[in-house]
Amino acid sequence: MAAYIAYNYGDFIYRSYLTLNRDLSGLLLLLRVKFDLNRRLRENRGIHEIFLEIVNANLNKTAIIDVHSGRSLTFSEFNELANKFANYFKVSFKKVTVGYH
Repeated sequence: MAAYIAYNYGDFIYRSYLTLNRDLSGLLLLLRVKFDLNRRLRENRGIHEIFLEIVNANLNKTAIIDVHSGRSLTFSEFNELANKFANYFKVSFKKVTVGYH
């Protein structure tokens, strides 16, 4: 049985062992982000307020990296871009009331 598992799944087990540290680090990061966001949302604050708090604490740090083009944005640049989109949609869409007739 052990020989069967080693022969058929040995490569998978070996690669899993090699990437275990990276995978556990990524899992830990995701859990920290999830618990931090839940804590902040329990404070009954909007997501935009949480975002602005993070932006103000990390103005010149990298926020996003586009893997395809290699372009990166700092939190300050990302906030400016997000505000441009928000203002575009604020102007472009009118309030629509949906009701039954």
